[in-house]
Amino acid sequence: MVKVQALVRGFLVRRRLAMGGPGVLKRGSLANDEDLETCEEKEREHPFTYFGFEEAGKIWWFHFPTLWRWCLRQAIPTNPYTKVPLTSATRGRLRSMMSYHRRHGLELPTESTVMEDRLTGRWNIICQLFADNGFGDLPPAAFVQMNKNEIITMYRMLRDDLYVAYSDKSLTRKVALHYCMRLLQTAWTATPQAFALQGSYALMLILLQPKNPYVLAFTTLSALYRC
Repeated sequence: MVKVQALVRGFLVRRRLAMGGPGVLKRGSLANDEDLETCEEKEREHPFTYFGFEEAGKIWWFHFPTLWRWCLRQAIPTNPYTKVPLTSATRGRLRSMMSYHRRHGLELPTESTVMEDRLTGRWNIICQLFADNGFGDLPPAAFVQMNKNEIITMYRMLRDDLYVAYSDKSLTRKVALHYCMRLLQTAWTATPQAFALQGSYALMLILLQPKNPYVLAFTTLSALYRC
């Protein structure tokens, strides 16, 4: 039993370290010496909050919340040092780390206190996910401007479409329906501004949960364009 527990713990640790990317344990060849935002030195960054990626033969690294907040501010996020767009694989791994942190109750990156920035940031992440699943670069501004009735209609359509897209045993369907139902229950008491924020956050969480979100992204886009 002790050996089995050790093997499981080792597997879980290696899995989590893999999300950190290249250089997570060997920091000698990193291109930047400190984090852009926290100014933490590369040797002092904890492996579980380290996030690195390779670009043109160099490994760039960041404190995970730093890069997440950077991606919130851009429709097409780039490497802050080189201005080269991040690859789909890097963005997908960053979303996987965010999903892991939330699923396990770990500290999450903070958001802007400005409502417009917070709303735009969430739609930036959602549209990046759409792009990474082959649906093209969609303009986040078009979704930011959705009014309360349009958001309600979208969630009703998404709720109905989930019953068709997934089997009743699907965890993805169960979680997505939970968020849809909970949001629709608060629709008539929430202010338009609060509902827009709640709707964008719920949709981001819905799309972040599956490992392969293609079907869910397609189902969501279908509801968005019909509302």
